[in-house]
Amino acid sequence: MLRATGVAYDMRKEDPILVYPDLDFKIITGTRGDSADRIDVRLREILESIHIIEQCLDKIPSGPIKPEAKIPKKVPAGEAYYRVEDPRGEMGMYVVSDGGDKPYRVKVRGPFYATFQTLTPLLEGVYIADAVAIAGSMDGCPSEADR
Repeated sequence: MLRATGVAYDMRKEDPILVYPDLDFKIITGTRGDSADRIDVRLREILESIHIIEQCLDKIPSGPIKPEAKIPKKVPAGEAYYRVEDPRGEMGMYVVSDGGDKPYRVKVRGPFYATFQTLTPLLEGVYIADAVAIAGSMDGCPSEADR
């Protein structure tokens, strides 16, 4: 939703991980931020994703597949928060470890949870017939908003 308003913010560019620093891709943005712009940005992002996938396929090394690191049986006590780009926005993961072999606490915040907070202001003063298009253009996942 943010990119449909013209803000070029993308975690893959802001805080790139894995192969993203080696990929050439555009941050797709709109200008108006309305329902049509949100849908247009989403469709153009699909085309840009195809471009990213093609680059990744060209960069896959040949040879056997082998994991580079072993996963430890126990994780040191502590906590960590990490965020990644999700097709619907920024997703955050918070993990707490007590030093055991499984997490003490795990919380995942999907991007639609934040996006859903904008629904009420977006619907103020609009025709009921437009509400479906506005809500649909948010491309939400209802299970993320159910808290």
